[in-house]
Amino acid sequence: MDTADEVLRIEAEDDTDAVDFQLDEEELDQATFAEASSLFSLDYMKKIVRTIPKGASVTVDFGSKFPIMLSYELDDNAGSMTRMLAPRIET
Repeated sequence: MDTADEVLRIEAEDDTDAVDFQLDEEELDQATFAEASSLFSLDYMKKIVRTIPKGASVTVDFGSKFPIMLSYELDDNAGSMTRMLAPRIET
């Protein structure tokens, strides 16, 4: 996350593919920008994202060296769900 440009940049790569895209304040419903950078396992992140219902509004909370938290409401007001993923240790 870059406070100067107010951009959330997401980069991912695995053995066969890579993605790099940015979301600015206009593309996010609500955003509080602060300098942060973390490394997460793409395999684990894909497993978490697959469980989120299509069309769900997701709140993403993260910071440097903190777990990323993905929160969303379940269908039919059945409750809410928060999934956490610890960052990888950079060596």
